[in-house]
Amino acid sequence: MIDTYVYSNALRDVHPAEKLSFALTAVLICLLTHSAVVLTLVLAIMTAATVYRAGIPLAFYVKALCLPLSFAVLGGIGVAVGVVAPGDDTVIGVTLLGKTIGITIVTAKEAALLVLKTVASMSGLFFFP
Repeated sequence: MIDTYVYSNALRDVHPAEKLSFALTAVLICLLTHSAVVLTLVLAIMTAATVYRAGIPLAFYVKALCLPLSFAVLGGIGVAVGVVAPGDDTVIGVTLLGKTIGITIVTAKEAALLVLKTVASMSGLFFFP
């Protein structure tokens, strides 16, 4: 199915080096930034380029992004959950054997940024199959 879209999309006649440089620029921006606004912008631009410019159906694109998104969410949970230090603002937590295991505001933000960074980077990689 992916091969069909690769060989029949509206950008099939564009030189591969041009598509690669566009995609790599997006991925590098994602890797170098820590701004949710920039990551969201990259995700929107790459999604628009893939769906509207290349002509890949939105339903197929979203379905293709679901697999890396699921791994990113699972990784984000691993980043968010940890041993909470006394005095940290806990969003949710459970105390076991005198230690609080939970999610803090800081770890929740880190996890959300990690998931967004992963999905935005994948949108760049999906532009160049």
